[in-house]
Amino acid sequence: MFLNLGTIRLMGWPLGPPDKPQEAIMAKYQITHSCGHTEEHSIAGAVAGRDARASYLAGRVCADCYRAQQAATAAAETADLPALSGSEKQVAWATTIRAKAAKALRVLRDMVAPFAESGDADAQRALAIVDGALGCSSAKAWIDARDTIFDRRWLAGKLK
Repeated sequence: MFLNLGTIRLMGWPLGPPDKPQEAIMAKYQITHSCGHTEEHSIAGAVAGRDARASYLAGRVCADCYRAQQAATAAAETADLPALSGSEKQVAWATTIRAKAAKALRVLRDMVAPFAESGDADAQRALAIVDGALGCSSAKAWIDARDTIFDRRWLAGKLK
């Protein structure tokens, strides 16, 4: 079968590049966030997609308020832990690392505590290890342990 130009047009196949290619267009939006602050955001895509993204961003707090909320949450979760020592940058970074690790370490502590109270020697050692980790005040040590997953496997490795 021989296809000529008329047949191709009837089949709806494109003859070449489209007349107006769909381009990703970027626009800058001034968005007032739910916290009341206004920020400029660059949003790419079709108009409907940009408008949907702008609405989504308007329903959230701005970047500065989000960081402040995260810092407040980290401070509240580590209020009973000793103050961190190190440079200002180290302490700021280690505070968020320690807050995440403290959650996992407290879960481990809650798992081990009943066995330690019943007199199990290994559980008492495990409890001492978890309490020692929670009591660490070195920002450098928390930064060095930032990739550590504090779970039963970690605790078993420490007990060997």
